[in-house]
Amino acid sequence: MLGSQIKSLVNDKLQQEANEIQRLKEQKDSKTLREIKNVEDLFTYLKAFTKQIADGERKLETDKNGKVFITNTKEIFGRNYYGALFTQNINKNLITVLEETKLPVTDIINDIKTWIQDNDIESIEVRNEYVDVGIESWNSYWIKLK
Repeated sequence: MLGSQIKSLVNDKLQQEANEIQRLKEQKDSKTLREIKNVEDLFTYLKAFTKQIADGERKLETDKNGKVFITNTKEIFGRNYYGALFTQNINKNLITVLEETKLPVTDIINDIKTWIQDNDIESIEVRNEYVDVGIESWNSYWIKLK
């Protein structure tokens, strides 16, 4: 019974987000729609670059803790990016960053969680990095393997 209630709440949330996306499209809220598209693009790049690393087609870089570098916002967005996905936290879980944006992206978050689980990844971390006391900063994405 509790499982059914929770499942109903999840379905309601997904429907509410779908309605919100439709409303944004109708209102031509291009800024929010662009941020939603940025989340989709980020996930696409994370999947593609992780596969390239696994296939030996992309350089394998690790930190002292064994986390694997995937990409950064400059590579994905082709510029310094300071939108809704940008965080100034040193290390933060990507799922947490996405949830904190308050964007209607639960479907994408669920897809990321599934992809993480299916690929023996423990988490994806977002790191804020910078040059010269923050004159230029960006986020980088690292995976922690199980």
